[in-house]
Amino acid sequence: MDRSCSINIIHFDGGALVEDPSLDFEHGGHPLTRLVEQVATRCMKLPRFQHVQTRYRTEEGGDTLEPAPGPFVIDLVLASNREVFDFWSCDRRALGMHCINSGAFEGIDETDLSPRHRVLVICDPSEARSMLIDERLQELDPHADTHDTSFLASYLITLTHELVHCIEFMENGNGWSPYDIQGMFEGEEIDLSVADISTGHGILFPFDPSRTQEDCVDIMEDRVEAAGRDLFHQLRLDDQLIRDALVSIQPSRREITAALSRSAASEPSLG
Repeated sequence: MDRSCSINIIHFDGGALVEDPSLDFEHGGHPLTRLVEQVATRCMKLPRFQHVQTRYRTEEGGDTLEPAPGPFVIDLVLASNREVFDFWSCDRRALGMHCINSGAFEGIDETDLSPRHRVLVICDPSEARSMLIDERLQELDPHADTHDTSFLASYLITLTHELVHCIEFMENGNGWSPYDIQGMFEGEEIDLSVADISTGHGILFPFDPSRTQEDCVDIMEDRVEAAGRDLFHQLRLDDQLIRDALVSIQPSRREITAALSRSAASEPSLG
């Protein structure tokens, strides 16, 4: 049985419900977009994505969930603006998410849960430049580009972080989608919920009915943050594309000077 993963990239301009790449997505050929896409496609070549494990266990530790048939596809939605998070009722301050719900994609059977494995990441070079300017303002010399590469790496780790969320859900749920898991849970075919599958409660750490959802999420996020960084550092990315993407988002000296002026003007007077 083929249990490998592939990536399906969807460009989304945030305008309406979407199932296919948006023809209006303005950043499709941008070096930053191409680098983000390269990160995703090369993640799929790593062993964890080439053979999706089956980890589901019942509360008592048994294994009663048949594996979903492979191969598997992860939809990677590259969105051009943060307003798209409104479709998922998600905080606009986020940079990415593992899409448990359908959000901007049409649901089925009057349910909001996603029938596909899906990740969404904001991919906007202008926003990346603004974020880099904010990072530069924290440096002793905001005009120096010493830490720009580290910023770009952190930006890309947003994607690997969300891909780890997605692959964990696939492993914990034996490949089944959020929609499938919810149906089996409601039909009492399985005894772990979508939330349990997502956090690994009862699978990656012992099931405890007294544990709050917030506690489970905290445990998950600590684990996924470390795994996302490790995943990124396993990748062999194209050096020239990295340089092109970095140059494309680096602010000019004039932009940094203007940002310093705005920052100084907004500081409260000591007089």
